[in-house]
Amino acid sequence: LRKVRKMLSNMPRMGFCGLLISAIIALGISTAANARIDAAQAKLQILNKIDAKTEEIEPIVNKPMNYHELEFHVKRCISSSDDEKEENMVLLEIWEKTLDKRRDKVFYGWMFSSSPAISSMEHPIYDVILLDCES
Repeated sequence: LRKVRKMLSNMPRMGFCGLLISAIIALGISTAANARIDAAQAKLQILNKIDAKTEEIEPIVNKPMNYHELEFHVKRCISSSDDEKEENMVLLEIWEKTLDKRRDKVFYGWMFSSSPAISSMEHPIYDVILLDCES
């Protein structure tokens, strides 16, 4: 409760989205220690906005995976236990390989399976959402 009050007092500085993300993280941290399970890989869905086709990929934690010109680095994938509401979180870094052989970071942050719009990758061709964290 103290954490929530502190966040509310900081709301003008954080903005609404910052407050919302902080509240979600704080609620997740305050649950029991055994309520979260570190998974070995993430299950991501990629939508190609050009041809409207979707594909699923399963990158392994701490092992880069290429998908066309994108490179996925899953830093951490956390799943809730069965006694909680289903929630998966992934700390994800996505790089794009450009035509001139550069690598540009296009996304770094947490994605949530229950609320993909909270933290989404903005890319002209691809949308990425987290489906699951798997052991």
